[in-house]
Amino acid sequence: MLTCRALQICKTVETMKNTANGKVALQVVAGTAAQPVSGRQPPRRRPNKELRVREYLTSVEVETLITTAQKRGGRYGLRDALAIRMCWRHGLRVSELCALTWSHIDWPTQRLTIHRAKGSIDGTHPLSRAELKGLKALQAQQTGRHIFMNERGAPMTETGFRKTLATVGVAAGLALPIHPHMLRHSCGFYMADRSEDVRVMQDWLGHANVQNTVRYSQLAPGRLDKARAPG
Repeated sequence: MLTCRALQICKTVETMKNTANGKVALQVVAGTAAQPVSGRQPPRRRPNKELRVREYLTSVEVETLITTAQKRGGRYGLRDALAIRMCWRHGLRVSELCALTWSHIDWPTQRLTIHRAKGSIDGTHPLSRAELKGLKALQAQQTGRHIFMNERGAPMTETGFRKTLATVGVAAGLALPIHPHMLRHSCGFYMADRSEDVRVMQDWLGHANVQNTVRYSQLAPGRLDKARAPG
Protein backbone atom coordinates (compact mmCIF):
# COMPACT_ATOMS: atom_id res chain seq x y z
CA MET A 1 0.00 0.00 0.00
CA LEU A 2 1.38 3.39 -0.99
CA THR A 3 2.13 5.86 1.76
CA CYS A 4 0.91 9.45 1.62
CA ARG A 5 4.42 10.52 0.75
CA ALA A 6 4.58 8.06 -2.16
CA LEU A 7 1.19 9.18 -3.45
CA GLN A 8 2.37 12.79 -3.36
CA ILE A 9 5.41 11.90 -5.48
CA CYS A 10 3.32 9.90 -7.95
CA LYS A 11 1.03 12.85 -8.48
CA THR A 12 3.96 14.98 -9.60
CA VAL A 13 4.65 12.85 -12.66
CA GLU A 14 2.67 12.39 -15.92
CA THR A 15 3.42 9.59 -18.36
CA MET A 16 3.87 10.85 -21.92
CA LYS A 17 3.79 8.99 -25.25
CA ASN A 18 6.57 6.51 -25.99
CA THR A 19 9.55 8.07 -27.72
CA ALA A 20 11.13 6.68 -30.88
CA ASN A 21 13.61 4.52 -28.99
CA GLY A 22 10.90 2.88 -26.96
CA LYS A 23 11.66 4.70 -23.71
CA VAL A 24 9.01 6.46 -21.70
CA ALA A 25 9.49 10.17 -21.12
CA LEU A 26 8.31 11.66 -17.84
CA GLN A 27 7.25 15.23 -17.21
CA VAL A 28 7.17 16.87 -13.81
CA VAL A 29 3.97 18.78 -13.22
CA ALA A 30 4.71 22.44 -12.50
CA GLY A 31 4.29 23.58 -8.96
CA THR A 32 4.44 20.14 -7.34
CA ALA A 33 8.21 19.64 -6.88
CA ALA A 34 9.02 17.82 -3.69
CA GLN A 35 10.14 19.99 -0.81
CA PRO A 36 12.42 18.96 2.08
CA VAL A 37 10.44 17.21 4.81
CA SER A 38 11.53 19.77 7.38
CA GLY A 39 10.87 22.67 5.04
CA ARG A 40 14.36 24.02 5.71
CA GLN A 41 16.77 25.23 3.06
CA PRO A 42 20.32 23.80 2.96
CA PRO A 43 22.87 25.94 4.85
CA ARG A 44 24.25 28.89 2.89
CA ARG A 45 27.94 28.68 2.01
CA ARG A 46 29.72 31.46 3.82
CA PRO A 47 31.65 33.91 1.60
CA ASN A 48 35.44 33.57 1.67
CA LYS A 49 35.82 37.00 3.29
CA GLU A 50 33.87 35.68 6.30
CA LEU A 51 36.23 32.72 6.61
CA ARG A 52 39.54 34.51 5.96
CA VAL A 53 40.78 38.06 6.24
CA ARG A 54 42.55 37.62 2.86
CA GLU A 55 42.85 35.06 0.09
CA TYR A 56 46.63 35.18 -0.36
CA LEU A 57 49.79 34.59 1.66
CA THR A 58 52.83 36.78 2.06
CA SER A 59 56.19 35.51 0.83
CA VAL A 60 57.25 35.02 4.46
CA GLU A 61 54.18 32.86 5.12
CA VAL A 62 54.78 30.74 2.02
CA GLU A 63 58.44 30.22 2.95
CA THR A 64 57.23 29.16 6.41
CA LEU A 65 54.95 26.58 4.79
CA ILE A 66 57.83 25.24 2.67
CA THR A 67 60.17 25.02 5.68
CA THR A 68 57.51 23.29 7.77
CA ALA A 69 56.83 20.75 5.00
CA GLN A 70 60.56 20.02 4.71
CA LYS A 71 60.83 19.40 8.44
CA ARG A 72 58.32 16.57 8.14
CA GLY A 73 61.22 14.66 6.64
CA GLY A 74 61.45 11.73 4.28
CA ARG A 75 60.27 11.56 0.71
CA TYR A 76 56.96 13.22 1.43
CA GLY A 77 58.60 16.18 3.13
CA LEU A 78 60.56 16.78 -0.05
CA ARG A 79 57.50 16.21 -2.23
CA ASP A 80 55.21 18.49 -0.24
CA ALA A 81 57.73 21.32 0.04
CA LEU A 82 58.40 21.19 -3.70
CA ALA A 83 54.67 21.08 -4.53
CA ILE A 84 54.06 24.19 -2.40
CA ARG A 85 57.00 26.01 -3.99
CA MET A 86 55.93 25.19 -7.55
CA CYS A 87 52.29 26.13 -6.92
CA TRP A 88 53.44 29.49 -5.57
CA ARG A 89 56.14 30.28 -8.14
CA HIS A 90 54.11 29.31 -11.21
CA GLY A 91 50.65 30.24 -9.95
CA LEU A 92 49.41 26.70 -10.44
CA ARG A 93 45.90 25.54 -9.79
CA VAL A 94 45.76 22.30 -7.83
CA SER A 95 44.57 20.40 -10.93
CA GLU A 96 47.53 21.75 -12.91
CA LEU A 97 49.94 20.70 -10.17
CA CYS A 98 48.63 17.14 -9.95
CA ALA A 99 48.73 16.78 -13.76
CA LEU A 100 52.47 17.58 -14.01
CA THR A 101 54.60 14.79 -15.47
CA TRP A 102 58.35 14.54 -15.99
CA SER A 103 57.79 15.17 -19.69
CA HIS A 104 56.73 18.72 -18.79
CA ILE A 105 60.32 19.47 -17.79
CA ASP A 106 62.95 20.32 -20.37
CA TRP A 107 66.17 19.68 -18.49
CA PRO A 108 68.60 21.24 -21.03
CA THR A 109 66.77 24.60 -21.01
CA GLN A 110 65.61 24.28 -17.38
CA ARG A 111 62.03 25.16 -18.27
CA LEU A 112 58.60 23.89 -17.29
CA THR A 113 55.72 23.57 -19.74
CA ILE A 114 52.38 24.31 -18.06
CA HIS A 115 49.06 23.18 -19.47
CA ARG A 116 46.54 25.53 -17.92
CA ALA A 117 42.98 24.59 -16.92
CA LYS A 118 39.70 26.54 -17.12
CA GLY A 119 40.34 27.99 -20.57
CA SER A 120 43.56 29.67 -19.50
CA ILE A 121 46.58 29.98 -21.79
CA ASP A 122 49.43 27.45 -21.63
CA GLY A 123 52.93 28.72 -20.96
CA THR A 124 56.59 27.84 -20.52
CA HIS A 125 58.30 29.06 -17.34
CA PRO A 126 61.93 29.04 -16.23
CA LEU A 127 62.62 26.82 -13.24
CA SER A 128 64.41 28.25 -10.20
CA ARG A 129 67.54 26.69 -8.71
CA ALA A 130 65.57 25.54 -5.68
CA GLU A 131 63.02 23.83 -7.93
CA LEU A 132 65.68 22.11 -10.05
CA LYS A 133 67.42 20.81 -6.93
CA GLY A 134 64.15 19.50 -5.48
CA LEU A 135 63.03 17.95 -8.78
CA LYS A 136 66.29 16.06 -9.25
CA ALA A 137 66.17 14.76 -5.67
CA LEU A 138 62.52 13.70 -6.05
CA GLN A 139 63.12 11.99 -9.39
CA ALA A 140 65.90 9.92 -7.83
CA GLN A 141 63.49 8.60 -5.18
CA GLN A 142 60.57 7.46 -7.30
CA THR A 143 59.40 5.92 -10.52
CA GLY A 144 56.36 6.81 -12.62
CA ARG A 145 55.50 9.46 -15.15
CA HIS A 146 53.92 11.95 -12.74
CA ILE A 147 56.10 14.26 -10.67
CA PHE A 148 53.95 14.17 -7.56
CA MET A 149 52.93 10.68 -6.44
CA ASN A 150 51.12 9.40 -3.35
CA GLU A 151 52.08 6.54 -1.04
CA ARG A 152 50.27 4.03 -3.29
CA GLY A 153 52.41 4.95 -6.29
CA ALA A 154 49.55 6.75 -8.02
CA PRO A 155 49.43 10.42 -9.03
CA MET A 156 48.76 12.73 -6.11
CA THR A 157 45.10 13.74 -6.04
CA GLU A 158 43.67 17.22 -5.66
CA THR A 159 41.95 16.18 -2.42
CA GLY A 160 45.18 14.69 -1.12
CA PHE A 161 47.11 17.90 -1.70
CA ARG A 162 44.36 20.02 -0.14
CA LYS A 163 44.51 17.92 3.02
CA THR A 164 48.30 17.95 3.08
CA LEU A 165 48.47 21.72 2.66
CA ALA A 166 45.89 22.29 5.38
CA THR A 167 47.88 20.05 7.74
CA VAL A 168 51.13 21.87 6.95
CA GLY A 169 49.38 25.22 7.50
CA VAL A 170 48.29 24.18 10.99
CA ALA A 171 51.76 22.82 11.80
CA ALA A 172 53.28 26.11 10.61
CA GLY A 173 51.08 28.02 13.04
CA LEU A 174 49.49 30.23 10.39
CA ALA A 175 46.36 32.00 11.53
CA LEU A 176 44.61 31.61 8.16
CA PRO A 177 42.93 28.37 7.03
CA ILE A 178 45.06 27.41 4.02
CA HIS A 179 43.85 26.06 0.68
CA PRO A 180 45.80 25.49 -2.60
CA HIS A 181 44.31 28.37 -4.61
CA MET A 182 45.76 30.82 -2.09
CA LEU A 183 49.19 29.94 -3.52
CA ARG A 184 48.09 31.01 -7.01
CA HIS A 185 46.75 34.29 -5.60
CA SER A 186 49.99 34.72 -3.65
CA CYS A 187 51.95 34.50 -6.90
CA GLY A 188 49.81 37.21 -8.49
CA PHE A 189 50.01 39.55 -5.51
CA TYR A 190 53.78 38.98 -5.16
CA MET A 191 54.33 40.10 -8.76
CA ALA A 192 51.89 43.02 -8.54
CA ASP A 193 53.43 44.27 -5.31
CA ARG A 194 56.78 44.48 -7.11
CA SER A 195 55.24 46.50 -9.97
CA GLU A 196 55.60 43.75 -12.54
CA ASP A 197 54.20 44.63 -15.97
CA VAL A 198 50.55 43.61 -16.22
CA ARG A 199 51.05 41.85 -19.58
CA VAL A 200 53.93 39.81 -18.16
CA MET A 201 51.74 38.86 -15.20
CA GLN A 202 48.93 37.90 -17.57
CA ASP A 203 51.19 35.58 -19.54
CA TRP A 204 52.75 34.14 -16.38
CA LEU A 205 49.38 33.29 -14.80
CA GLY A 206 47.85 32.26 -18.14
CA HIS A 207 44.89 34.62 -17.95
CA ALA A 208 42.87 34.72 -21.17
CA ASN A 209 41.32 38.03 -20.04
CA VAL A 210 43.65 40.75 -18.78
CA GLN A 211 40.93 42.01 -16.41
CA ASN A 212 41.58 38.93 -14.27
CA THR A 213 45.19 40.12 -13.96
CA VAL A 214 44.41 43.78 -13.29
CA ARG A 215 42.66 42.94 -10.04
CA TYR A 216 46.00 41.86 -8.55
CA SER A 217 47.43 45.29 -9.30
CA GLN A 218 44.34 46.98 -7.87
CA LEU A 219 44.45 44.99 -4.63
CA ALA A 220 48.23 44.64 -4.23
CA PRO A 221 49.15 45.23 -0.54
CA GLY A 222 51.89 47.78 -1.29
CA ARG A 223 50.17 49.65 -4.11
CA LEU A 224 49.17 52.59 -1.91
CA ASP A 225 52.30 52.73 0.25
CA LYS A 226 53.51 55.91 -1.48
CA ALA A 227 50.11 57.59 -1.75
CA ARG A 228 50.18 61.25 -0.67
CA ALA A 229 47.34 60.95 1.84
CA PRO A 230 46.75 63.49 4.66
CA GLY A 231 47.43 62.91 8.32
